[in-house]
Formats: sequence, structure tokens, C-alpha cells
Amino acid sequence: MNGRQANVPRSGWEASLILEANGMMTWKEVKGMNVGAQRNGTWELDGTVFRMRYRAPGVGLVEWTAQNPGTKNMSGSYRTPDVDPDGVGWGGDWNASKV
Repeated sequence: MNGRQANVPRSGWEASLILEANGMMTWKEVKGMNVGAQRNGTWELDGTVFRMRYRAPGVGLVEWTAQNPGTKNMSGSYRTPDVDPDGVGWGGDWNASKV
């Protein structure tokens, strides 16, 4: 999948995303300020909710969710709950499409 993060001022990064059948995931930034940055984590599909989680340096836990994900397209929200006491931190919307 290719993904695009949205609603973060001055961001516009893009990443390649690999979701493995065993629940592991890897994404690597291909466009943006940290080209080559890579994160590894987990993903799950619980009913109609897709969820991806990983830990980022200096940020902590990052969670991406999508309601009713499709086989070719997904979109949802992301949050960084370790960044502030309210559990929201930086966040926004995202979308991805299978290539």
C-alpha cells in the first residue's frame, strides 16, 4: 500500500507500507523530511476496525485506525497518546490505497 498523511501542517510525507499476514507491519518514508525513516509494528483487523500500532522515537506510541477498511482503499485517523496527558497528542487523518 502507499499511504499519505494529511492534516499535519507542512507535512505531506508519503510512505510505502507492508502488512504481513502474521500481523506485523513495516512502513518506510519515501517522500518528506525523513526519507528512509522506517517503523515496525503490528496491525490487526477487529471486526470492521483496522488498527496499526508502532513506537516512534521521541513520540512514543502511534496508533492509526480505519473504520470499515476496504481491500483497495482505507482512511481513518491517527493519534499519539504518549505525547500529552489527554491521550490525543498530535493527530490527524490519513488515507492509503493499494498499488
